[in-house]
Amino acid sequence: MKKFIPILLIFAFTFGMAGCSSGTPETIVIKNVRVIVGNGKILPTASVVIKDGLIQTISTEAVNISGAQIIDGTGKSLMPGLIDAHLHIFYSFDKGEAAYRALLENQIPTQMNNFLKHGVTTIKSLNDPLDIVLELRQQLQDQKIPGPRLLTVGPNFTAPDGHPALTLTADDPWSRAQMSIEVDDAEIAREKVRELAARKIDAIKLSYQGGEMETFDQPVVVQKLSEEVLRAVIDEAHKQNLRATVHVWYEQDAMEALEAGADGIEHGLVGMRLTGDALPQLLIEKQAFFVPTLQILQTSTDAQKLPISMQNLKDFSDAGVSIAMGTDMNCSFQTGGAAEIEEMELMQQAGMTPMQIIIAATSNAAQHLGLANEIGTIEQGKIADLVLVDGDPTSNISEIRRIVYVFQSGKIVYDPSKEKPETKGQNVVTWFDIPVQDLDRAKAFYEQVLDIKLFGMSFGEVKFAAFPEKSNASGAAGWLIQNENNQPTGQGTVVYFQVDDLDQAISRVQAAGGIVLQPKFEMGQLGYICLIQDTEGNIIGLRSVHDPSKEKPETKGQNVVTWLDIPVQDLDRARAFYEQVLGTNLFAMSFGDVKFAAFPEKSNASGAAGWLIQNENSQPSGQGTVVYFQLNDLDQAISRVQAAGGIVLQPKFEMGQLGYICLIQDTEGNIIGLRSAK
Repeated sequence: MKKFIPILLIFAFTFGMAGCSSGTPETIVIKNVRVIVGNGKILPTASVVIKDGLIQTISTEAVNISGAQIIDGTGKSLMPGLIDAHLHIFYSFDKGEAAYRALLENQIPTQMNNFLKHGVTTIKSLNDPLDIVLELRQQLQDQKIPGPRLLTVGPNFTAPDGHPALTLTADDPWSRAQMSIEVDDAEIAREKVRELAARKIDAIKLSYQGGEMETFDQPVVVQKLSEEVLRAVIDEAHKQNLRATVHVWYEQDAMEALEAGADGIEHGLVGMRLTGDALPQLLIEKQAFFVPTLQILQTSTDAQKLPISMQNLKDFSDAGVSIAMGTDMNCSFQTGGAAEIEEMELMQQAGMTPMQIIIAATSNAAQHLGLANEIGTIEQGKIADLVLVDGDPTSNISEIRRIVYVFQSGKIVYDPSKEKPETKGQNVVTWFDIPVQDLDRAKAFYEQVLDIKLFGMSFGEVKFAAFPEKSNASGAAGWLIQNENNQPTGQGTVVYFQVDDLDQAISRVQAAGGIVLQPKFEMGQLGYICLIQDTEGNIIGLRSVHDPSKEKPETKGQNVVTWLDIPVQDLDRARAFYEQVLGTNLFAMSFGDVKFAAFPEKSNASGAAGWLIQNENSQPSGQGTVVYFQLNDLDQAISRVQAAGGIVLQPKFEMGQLGYICLIQDTEGNIIGLRSAK
């Protein structure tokens, strides 16, 4: 059998008195710790006193404060909280204001907390609906939800039919109007800057790019902002005491943006090599910042974009350009914090030293955001946004993953020792892969039948399209995947997509190139279901809990797949295998010649439930759809696979937002995924 390769995706302070001899519960002393200041300096052993949210003192002498909380930093490193200078909080594959407000309510709070769990204490979001992102900023400031300090620009300035208006929001008039200021008049542009300043945004962002541009998996031709408007927006931003940063992909555009007074360039050169030292020298001369955004290029259909950008980053770094860390991550389909760690690891692979990367993610990013007097370095009087790490990230940037505590404004906001995996109220399967032969054809089929938008991307020669994922929602998310190692099949595991109107979805199947194999019928607890064959040859289920003629179901906040069938040859043998590996009990039943063993189902819980099924019409397969079972202890589950008669095909490895996974073959020949959170 070929090696099975999944691609899984696959963010009021009071100064204490120095030298105070008495402490309060709000005083924390971190002693015997290596202090990575954030500006290139290291204190090999020091004590840091935190009081009233601020760094009160940093001493190489012993510190004794009565009543203070003492943290022993022996063998550990204390560094400033990480800063992501370029990300995107709000983007919805669904349309209209309601979709974005659903993100704010259901998904974004979890993402904000995810940033803290990875040591990211400040973020700058560079394209959002203004009212909604300001509402989120207020919630964070009022501590109604835990999360990082948030800076926002609101909508982007761009040309009519420019990016992001024509790329990300062309099919949604509401988000297009909210997230882009399409302008070709300098005076109108100045007025719009003043309006944004009156709303207390934190900075201004412009898009300065024309021509063909890749957007998700499709090229789009966009218009470029005029140089007159570019200069007017930057000039007016500075008059309003706002920093201005510019999205560019081309070297000449970057030069023009800097000559116009830009405080920073985002992305820089994408898909092409730096041609000389003119751009690096201009960045240095203008004291502007370069934000490289590497990790998002892993989703590009052009596999050369990432290595080229990594080479460019090394050139900029070697030339002495001030680099600020930014990811371009999107909270709608990536995990806050995880993307930032991955960005820094890519920067290290590009040839930057760990210390250079730390500077980029702390002091440089703080300067780029205009917050250098408040955060970014461990210095007396600054806000105590800090990360305590078990190890030395100046030797290897990946040591940042070994977090002991995260501090925000002097308070411990994340202590991994108190974290417990949250699987209570969770169903067994939380992810799936559906193999396809032609990704574009399959993507069009599922978008038409399910009336949703899939997000297309690629990693090298492997292509995939992700179904929308909603955090903390019932059902499982997943993607279509095209690679040579897993092929569609008319056998194997079947996943059931939840739809509001089953009749309407069925009517779209044939129009989209599929086949209805089994018309709608009622199936007990599953409600109404039908079986179809997609354009690739996969057998897929469609499901509606209720008869749409009688009652409209509530699927808002639900992921796409809510049930699954795993075919088996011997139900008793398969049931024993899954019970042993997963540590759960299955409920056996039969209907005539068909036998089932149902996984436990929890109502209104995340993930999907399902059953093992033994009948003559469906057989196990080493190809086809793969479902991933969620576990508390992945190592323990893997150790039980062989004892239960299965095979470990691919050992545990870490893969982005999905955490740790491995692939196994059950006793029946099915390929199954096991998954645990980081």
